[in-house]
Amino acid sequence: MPLYLASDHAWHHLEWFEWIGLGLGVVGFPLTLWGLWLTWQQATEANTAARAAQEAIRRTQGQLRSNQLMVMIPQLRWIASELDAAIDFESVPLTRRFLENWRSYAGQAQGLLSKTDPDRGDLLIQISESISLAASADASLFSKTGSVILTKSCAKARAAIREACDGLHVWLGENSTQVQDEAEGS
Repeated sequence: MPLYLASDHAWHHLEWFEWIGLGLGVVGFPLTLWGLWLTWQQATEANTAARAAQEAIRRTQGQLRSNQLMVMIPQLRWIASELDAAIDFESVPLTRRFLENWRSYAGQAQGLLSKTDPDRGDLLIQISESISLAASADASLFSKTGSVILTKSCAKARAAIREACDGLHVWLGENSTQVQDEAEGS
């Protein structure tokens, strides 16, 4: 006999397992909706946790760059001092070596500073100029010797290097005793 649920009479002819099936269907739909809601909640929480982890990584990377720069600044100062001594001793090979060292380390410092504190455009320009003038001085010394030539060739580079060192020391003073603000990411 076919089952017709539309009539009241048909409800009386359902077997016990059919009643259980109907009950599970009625209960199953809300459970399915509740399961979807739980899944959505977990996905939202996972997304929030992922964003928090990304922010923590960004802050940590910024702090590492800042720490690297703080270590490099005294090295740059030492290179500038040794460059002055090499010029005073009229040693073209040493002068060229320290000009090259300056260019290498100052370039790294410039890259770190541009990521750590990009608002310091003035200091980034000073570093860039010192690198450029150090390269020009090195090129002019390539085939020349003599104290007058050495001093003349390096005068602009020395001034630019001193200016960059001074700017870097100001940055170091401003940043050496503070950790990057936690509020940046909040």
